[in-house]
Formats: sequence, C-alpha cells, structure tokens
Amino acid sequence: MFLRFMKHIYILMIALFIGSTSYCQFSTLKKNVSLDTAQGKIEKPAVDESLIRQWPRFDAMNDVSICSNGLYFAYGIINKPLGSQNLIVQSVRKDWDKQFTSATCLFFSIDSKKFAFTRNDTLFLVLLGTNQVDYITNVESVQFPQGSPGEWIAYLQKDDSKTMVLLNLLTEKEVRFHSVRKFYFNKSGTGLIVVKDEGKRVLLQIVNLRNQKVYDVYRGESQSIESASLDNSGTQAIVTVLDSSSFSERGSNQNYSIWYYREGMDKAVLKVTNGTLGIESSLLIQPSARFSDDGRYIFFDLKTNVVRPVPIEGSVKVNIWNYKDPLIQSFQLGSPAQEPAYLCVFPAGIDTVARVIRLEKKCEVVYAFAENGDYVVVKKDNRDTLGDRFWLPYKCSFKLVCLKDGSSTLLNVSDSPESYFYFSPNGHFLVWFDAGKEQYFSYDLHLKQLVKISSNIPKGWLSYRDEFDKRYSNTFPVDLPAGWLPDDRGILVYDNFDIWLLDLLGKNPAINITEGYGRKHHIKFKVTDTKPNTVVTKDSLIMAAYNTLTKYNGFYQISLNKKGPPRLLTMGPYTYYHWLRIGLPDEFDSGIEPIKAAKSNSWIVSRQTFDQAPNYFFTTDFKSYQPLTDLQPHRGYNWLTAELVNFRQLDGSPGQGILYKPENFDPGKKYPLLVTYYRNFSGRLYECPMPLFMGSASLDIPWFVSRGYLVFTSDIYFTKYESGPSAYNSVVAAATYLSKMSFIDNKRMGITGHSFGGGHTNFLITHSNLFAAACEGAGVTDYVSNNLSLNGDGRARLSSTLNNANAFWTAPKLWIKNSPIFNVNKITTPLLMFHCRPDGAVPWGQAVELFLALRYLNKKVWLIEYDDGNHLVMGKNAEDFTARITQFFDHYLKGAPAPKWMTRGIPAVRKGLDSGLELDLESH
Repeated sequence: MFLRFMKHIYILMIALFIGSTSYCQFSTLKKNVSLDTAQGKIEKPAVDESLIRQWPRFDAMNDVSICSNGLYFAYGIINKPLGSQNLIVQSVRKDWDKQFTSATCLFFSIDSKKFAFTRNDTLFLVLLGTNQVDYITNVESVQFPQGSPGEWIAYLQKDDSKTMVLLNLLTEKEVRFHSVRKFYFNKSGTGLIVVKDEGKRVLLQIVNLRNQKVYDVYRGESQSIESASLDNSGTQAIVTVLDSSSFSERGSNQNYSIWYYREGMDKAVLKVTNGTLGIESSLLIQPSARFSDDGRYIFFDLKTNVVRPVPIEGSVKVNIWNYKDPLIQSFQLGSPAQEPAYLCVFPAGIDTVARVIRLEKKCEVVYAFAENGDYVVVKKDNRDTLGDRFWLPYKCSFKLVCLKDGSSTLLNVSDSPESYFYFSPNGHFLVWFDAGKEQYFSYDLHLKQLVKISSNIPKGWLSYRDEFDKRYSNTFPVDLPAGWLPDDRGILVYDNFDIWLLDLLGKNPAINITEGYGRKHHIKFKVTDTKPNTVVTKDSLIMAAYNTLTKYNGFYQISLNKKGPPRLLTMGPYTYYHWLRIGLPDEFDSGIEPIKAAKSNSWIVSRQTFDQAPNYFFTTDFKSYQPLTDLQPHRGYNWLTAELVNFRQLDGSPGQGILYKPENFDPGKKYPLLVTYYRNFSGRLYECPMPLFMGSASLDIPWFVSRGYLVFTSDIYFTKYESGPSAYNSVVAAATYLSKMSFIDNKRMGITGHSFGGGHTNFLITHSNLFAAACEGAGVTDYVSNNLSLNGDGRARLSSTLNNANAFWTAPKLWIKNSPIFNVNKITTPLLMFHCRPDGAVPWGQAVELFLALRYLNKKVWLIEYDDGNHLVMGKNAEDFTARITQFFDHYLKGAPAPKWMTRGIPAVRKGLDSGLELDLESH
C-alpha cells in the first residue's frame, strides 16, 4: 500500500520536472532506436524522453464538471501545448468552446448560463454559448458555497478599503462590504459569514442568502474572533472568541469562549467558557465549534492544558529505553506525542442551558454521527497500553451516547476494530456491520431493540475479500452502504459481487436485488448515480460493473420495485471506472465515477483502453457514447497491445497476467521478455499506461515495449506467511509458460520489481536460474534483520514484516524460508539494485546485506544509490535511473554493449563529474 501511495505522489511530483529538465543521458539510447529505424524494424519511433515531457493529460486540479442542464462541461488539460495548463469549457455538441491558460475552475451557475473561473488576480464569468466574457480584476480571494455552488459568489478586492463583493449570478445583484478581514459561506449555501474591521474592534456579521438580510452578531477586540460557523439553515451562528488580553490562569494556552447567535437576536450571547459545567479544570476550549447537520447541537474540542518542562541547563541528555514503554524512544523522539482533542457537545438555542457533555475521553473517538438525531457511537480501544506492541491483542468496545444527557449504552458488538456504524437518515435506527460476526445488525433507537438483519446471507459474503491475497484475516464491509430506502424502510449493502436490501426491522429476509447475477457471472457491482449512505428516491439505479475474469468494465441498470436480473447497458474491453473495493493496486488510471448533470439525465464518463488514452464521453443512456475530447499522444509512436494470458501456476491453480507486445509485433521474430510484478496487475488490462521516467524499479511498460521487449505483468496469489514462495509459484510458472511461445527468446528473460516486488525479485533469483538478468528496488533481503530495524519515523518494523508471523525464534524455518539472504550463494543471475539511504519504507541495511554478500561471492551485482532519493526518486534522478536500467537490460537481454558504469565503475571522487553512461565498446 505504501508503494501505491508513493506512486501517486511520484506521478504528481514528476510533473514539476517534466519540461524543465535538461539532460543529455539518453543519447546512446536514441542511437539504438535510430539504428532499428534504419534497419526497418519499426515504422514509428520508440517512446522517448520527449514524449514523456510532452504527454498531455487531464488536470486533476481542474476536474471535469457539467452544468445543470447538461449542455456544457469544463475540464483542465496539461501540456497541450507543451508546458501549458489550460481550462476548457465547451458544449457537449462540440459546436462552441473557450480555452483559458493557467486558469482555475470554480463552477457553473445553476441556471446553466454562466461559468466562473479565476486566473491570477482576475475573476472571469463566461456567458455560455457566446463570445461574452466578463471579468473583474484586482481580486485578492474568491469564495463560494462548496456544498451547493451555482448561485452565489463572493470576492475580496485588492484595495485599501478591503471591499468584499457578494454577487448573485442569477440576478446579478451585488452587495458590498468594506474593511473585510475574512468571509466564508456555509456548506449549504444559505448563509455567509463576514468579519469586518472597525478600527481597534472587529464586527462579525451573517448574511441570510435567502432574503439577503445582514445581521450583526458579535463585536469585540481586534483579534478576538478566532473562528465562526453557520448552521445549514444559515440562521444560527457560533463564534469562538479569544481573550487576547491575558492567558489562561491554568497554563500557557490561550483562553477561548463560545458565543451563540440565532436570527432575530440583538447580538450573540456567551454560551460556554472554561468554567462551564461539564468542563474539567484540566481542559481548555479549542477554536473548533461547529453545528450538527440538523442544527440542534454544537460540537467543539477540549485539550489538556499542558505546560511542557524545559530541560535543566547543563544536564545530561540521555535516552532511556525501557521495556515497559508503550512506544520506543526513537518513535517518541521522532514523533513527539500530541495532546489529543476531546470532542464535546452542548445543545443549540438561546433557551437551553449550556451543560457541556464530554463525548470522548482517553482512548475514545466518536466513530459515527447521526445526521438528524440525538446519538453518536463512541469507540474505545486499548492503544494507550498497547503502544507499538503489535503482538498484544488490539481490543475495542463501542457505546451509544445520547447527546441530550450524555447517557451511554454498551453495544453488543465484537471487539474487532473493523466494525462500521451507520445512522439511518431519519435518525430512528443504528445499523452496523459486526466484523467479528460478519453480519449486519439494526438497533431501534426508540424501542431499544437489536435484530440481525442479514441472517440469510452466507457468512463471509458481506466482508471484503481479496481474491489474490490470503495473508490477512481482517474483515470489514465491502463498501459503504449503497443507500437507504425512504422512511427507513431498508438499507442497500454490498457483498463482494451483488447488492442486498436489508429490512431494518428484521421481519423480512434480506433480498438480493441483483438476484445473484454478479456472483454467477464474476461481476462486481457499484451504484454510481446516488451518493453512499443517502436516501434513494428513484426506482432504477445505474451500477458500474467490473468482470473479474475478463476485466471488462461497463454499466448495468437495476429496478428496486420490479423483479428481474440487472439489465446490461454496456460492457466491454474498456476502463470507465474502477473503484477502490475492486482491489486493483497500482493502476495506471482508474477512470472516474460518472458525473451527472443536476437537472438533466446527462452524464460525463471517462473511457480508455490499452491503445486509447483516457478521454471524456457524453451519454444519456450508458449505451451510446459521444466523444468529447480526443487526447491520443501515443499515436505517432510505436505503442503497444495487451492481451490477457491464463496459465497454470506451479501448484496447479489458475493464474493470470497481461502480455504487452509492441505495435509492430512480428510473430516470426524472437523477443526478449521482461516480467514485472507487485501484487495483481491483470486489472490494468484495459487501462492506458502513461509513460514516465522510472523513479523506481517498477517497469515503465511503454518505454520498454516500444524498444522491442515483450513485457508480462504477472498476478501473484499470496498465502499467509508465504510471500516469497507465493511469488515463485506465480512468476516462475508464468515465465515457464511464456518461454514455450515461439516468439519469446527463453534465453533472454528478465525480471524486475520494486518495494514489495523488489523482495520478490530477491527471492526469485535465489530460487531459480531461469532469468538472464534481474533488477530489484528497495526490496527486503533478510526478514530477520528487517524485522528488528526501525522505520523512517522511528517505529519498530516488527508488525510490518511477514504478515505478523510468529516471532522468528519460535518459527525460524519460516523466517529463513522467506529470506533471500540465506540462499544468496545460489544466485547466478546478474542483479541491478536500487536503494537509497533515507528510505523510510525499507531500511538501507537490506541493500547492504545483499550487495556485500554478492560481492564476497564475486557475483555480478550493481547498487545504484541517489543522494537525495528515498523510496523513490524524481526529476533528473528518475531520468538517470531510466537510462541505467535500460542499458542494463539491453546488455543482458539484447546483447548491447555495456555502459562504462557497469564495466569500469565510477570512483567516488568522480561522482557528479562522470555519468559512466557511455557505452564501453572496447569491452564488448
């Protein structure tokens, strides 16, 4: 999971370097490509560094959006032309468009007549379908309701008077406020908070956007207003005030009070201070007050007033490591403990007495809120005594707490931390997934009755299951509920394939509304046209669908009131939308969830496949799709094809993987093969890879395939405590199967993997001589020493290795079996290693162990280490590593001359002076 997270960070960060990096290391690679071209082996050039830098892509900072009537949409694009960042708004009919450089999308007006965006200090309003673009210059900041954009916008001008303008986009009416310090809307778009300077004093006002009336709420000293919040109706405000004239008598923390206002009052009244009933003397108010969704309660945080001692001058500075410490000293020093915030509540309203109820105490956290109700669920665990001792049982309990009086009821839930809770929209029921029992339960909050509501669903169906990974025994629900029926008549939940309707009263058995179609046909469903955990008010639902066998993606429709299996809308060799619970790690591009126009049955979807880059399409029925964009940057290059390969693993079980071939593939030719892996990659079959400089040993597939390699991405099916043997069972079986194909040169097969995959590489080359070359990045070499080292943040790695297996002194054979270092003498495969000292995920010592052992045995091994690298590298380092890994495999799998960094090395004193990338023709 860490690698997956870092990969997304890497993709974002590399964009900062692309287009601005000047580097000459690819000269030898270009010559090889031109030689191939001269010999007529390829008609198009190979993917090169210029394509990587120029690759246009949709801008994640300007996500696609569609107006209410579905006639216009907007999106961002980067690198078209090179180095640009553009915002495009256009008609779905493609008969009108406007493009703006370096702009930031805001929103469409709710009447679908205007589009708002900013560029630098200018606010623009585009009149859709025309050439009229109005603009307002000298704008310092812009705000709009995040939860319901489209009618109101407010902006602060860069002038001495600090004028804030509230603008209605429908009526074009303006209201101006002067001397404005800060301003912001509530989420629902019904109210606006304005804080104004009045000389040495400050005034907080609220604007009711329904009637445009302005109310004075609070006046105080210049620095007194720390925070303020409006309820969803826009008629109630809560203000946290700082007593700036003094500090708390109980410590050095600042002293806050909470003030309440309701429309119709003359001004806000003091509601809560540190001395209010219910606040312990050791706790202080924090500036975090906010309303519950229904506006009936006010939540805020308390923190312990801690005065941290100052070390005695001249004293001995020593760290004492004590076996009784919950957290070891290195972690305490690297991540000093932060005082937790404890959530509290009191009732809103002027007529109510402010008695504070503390909802959280030590090792407690509010786990679920009722949107419209009087309860929360609080989880308590034993982390204070557990600390980092993963071998001790992690236990927790759950209680239902009443917001009215603070009374609590212990819930009959297993002590698993993976249980999840949901309050019904009407606030009448609490539903939870019990992770220990793997069943759903319903609790009537009025009658205090508990019933199991999924009894007829086989145990295990409702828990998320990863078909590739059996290493972990944790159970948790497949996904958030798909929705609730009106009036709390039922809840829609997922199993691993289908969708079920559960009766909250438990009187009726659970109904499989997809009639088992998903499980029968290996299709996973997810509702896409309603938000999770909300009321479903329509009869038919659009569901995204993913076939786990064919990897096809598409959409189905299901009726809630008519019996019958899901109705196929479209399904095919594309990627539209891959959601998290499909369980596809390290995707190239997972697509987007379909985006619907608010007042029209108009949708924007993304579609791609291995030889078609992601683009936006328009649909009204999910059967026919009108292309809206056409980004195909790979068209002029020797691209790739992809095919699903089914094979038998060494243990006889079925295995899968993707075989990538160059666009100009010749079945009569012998190709070198590269195999790469991590967990399961077959879900990427119909995703288009974006070429990137390699910041890790994870292979960039377009780069190598376009250079005449075949690349196979093998799925690995893991069993508990058997990471290495599991990789061997899958990868060796796949390579053996592929080696029998007439177009594969079975003497020139290589492997590569990074992080978890790097550990696979180390294991594979100590147990097989099938491969002519191997590259590993940041992989574990020795599970024993890795287990007894520290993470980058100072925590012990005890719980992160070998899936929490028994300690190595009680099961030494298991640890030795999975550790490549104990079989290092069996390695015959030339190995390229990639590790960096600051790596916080895999200790640098893992690289040192393997390299020193191989050097002692005079094995062919090279270790690449970048001064400013970590688990990955970026920028010019990624370009450099791309060149070196290419030269390495070209030498061993294509017979190309080796570069000088491989044949002669680079003395430390020449670092930064000699790259060693020149080919050593004399030694060839």
